[in-house]
Amino acid sequence: MPFLRFLLAIALVYGAGRLIQKIKLPAILGWLLCGMVVGPNLLNLFHESITGHPAFQLLATLAQVIVGIMIGSNLIVSKIKKVGTSIFKLAIWQMLGIFLMVSLAFGLIFSWIGVPFLIAIIFGVIAMATAPAPVLSVINEYKTDGPLSRTTVSMTVMNTLLVNIIFYFFISVVQSQVTEASTSAVLNLSLMMVLPILIGVGLGYLAGRFLSGAEESGIGRFLTTIVLTTAIMLAIDHWLYPSPMANYIILGAAFSAALVNGISDDQREALSDDFSPIQSAGLLLIILNLAAPLDPGLLVQAGVWSLAYISFRLLGSFIGSYLGGKRIEADPSVQKYLALTMMPHSGISLVFSSMAAQAIGQAASDLGASIQIIIPAAALINEIIAVLMAKKAYEWADETDQAEDDDDYVNEDTSYCTQSRDTRYYDY
Repeated sequence: MPFLRFLLAIALVYGAGRLIQKIKLPAILGWLLCGMVVGPNLLNLFHESITGHPAFQLLATLAQVIVGIMIGSNLIVSKIKKVGTSIFKLAIWQMLGIFLMVSLAFGLIFSWIGVPFLIAIIFGVIAMATAPAPVLSVINEYKTDGPLSRTTVSMTVMNTLLVNIIFYFFISVVQSQVTEASTSAVLNLSLMMVLPILIGVGLGYLAGRFLSGAEESGIGRFLTTIVLTTAIMLAIDHWLYPSPMANYIILGAAFSAALVNGISDDQREALSDDFSPIQSAGLLLIILNLAAPLDPGLLVQAGVWSLAYISFRLLGSFIGSYLGGKRIEADPSVQKYLALTMMPHSGISLVFSSMAAQAIGQAASDLGASIQIIIPAAALINEIIAVLMAKKAYEWADETDQAEDDDDYVNEDTSYCTQSRDTRYYDY
């Protein structure tokens, strides 16, 4: 019965995506809304008996690796060199703008009601994160291309790397202080971040050598190496922790980056085309898993707090993106609209808020609960707005429908662009 419920939930979410496309809206919006409907708070088709099953947890882990592979496939050294340090600088400006705006605004508000400033800092750290899956989905669905699109993809890669490093280091420090644990923040960061990078790069390099001798794309070998890499990381993860703690998106990104730099351009394009349907399935599963726990009732509980969080985060992103864009002399469309294309926040914010609530809740359960209510509710509201605003931003920048006649540019059924498009992302 749980298996049938799972298949029904998948079918409904997929159908909702197709249906909402009929009215010229992003499919991911349908996935998000229907994901909430089939979740435990409404229809209860997709509930804990499914998400808690070992088979589903393995699928969810593989889906995280697939999202990482989407990101890492753009880390082609020869093309990144064309960008230089400009994307790194822009990412720092944008993230700093968000962190300062959210932390200081909530710090001032919290000081009036007696909430510790640490909670405001946690809000600021979490607010810096951009959810990669929705960002990439909108770019793919509307076949965008231009300075804004290229910068957004590069910024997604940089944001994923920097935010994870910052958050896990920060939360490790908080947790060690709250629990007086003997495990150092540096050790926690190494186990969560550095180890997946090392394993991903090492096995990705070997996978690239393995694939280079394959006929055509080598999709069979590619899938085999993905499963083996995930299995090795899971084995090490379970050996080190009672439950998985490693970042599997980072694992996938490191694996993919090492692999794509070890194969030819032709094989990379063919492999991307063959892998597209699997990417679609992985992305849909990720969105369903993230949307299902969202409780529409949180909107009532969080109210003004969530709206304030969204507003401060967007304002900080606008300020940081504009100042950073000016600093690196980015295209005007990047300066004006990057904050809108980087709005998606749901997936990674839910993970971060859960971890932060758990860490703080050990010392102050009421403060942990406030984190667990305000940020998920904000993510729910924000995600509905974000995909619509991202679409408008690309329209305002005149970057939509730029590859309708290019078969290698995007597969109609995929959730992400094919590798041949990378030259456009980095050629500026």
